[in-house]
Amino acid sequence: MIKIISLTKDDFYHKNIPSIFHDIEYAHHYYCVSCDEVVVFKFSMQSEIKPTVIKLGNIIIIGFDQVVAFFCLTNNELIKSVELSSFFYNFEFDEKYLFIVCEVEVIVFMKETLDEYKHIDFVEYIDHVELGQEKISVYLMDGSIEDISI
Repeated sequence: MIKIISLTKDDFYHKNIPSIFHDIEYAHHYYCVSCDEVVVFKFSMQSEIKPTVIKLGNIIIIGFDQVVAFFCLTNNELIKSVELSSFFYNFEFDEKYLFIVCEVEVIVFMKETLDEYKHIDFVEYIDHVELGQEKISVYLMDGSIEDISI
């Protein structure tokens, strides 16, 4: 089971575990992530929106602020960090793809390799997405819907 645990600033600086992200200038909230009761990494973030974490095999993927990080449990190291152009909303996934949904963009990764497959930018803010057969429907705040072939 994966847990996101809030830390004090002092605990963050004194815990001897890998840090996947820390911006000393903008850090307001401090966390660590545990998997099966073992703390695996820590990070700091600016916003008050709770981060989202998922596990795919031996990889923990966490999204927060304008960052998505991929952490390998086998090697105990950060294997990929993606800087987003807008704030992270959530993850969606199907058998083949991982979708990173943000304020004005959707980034599609291949689940098998974690390689970026497609990056779709929008002018309007995203309300939510729905996955369909070989397409993703993106519902925008202005009421419009865009269907994207995958």
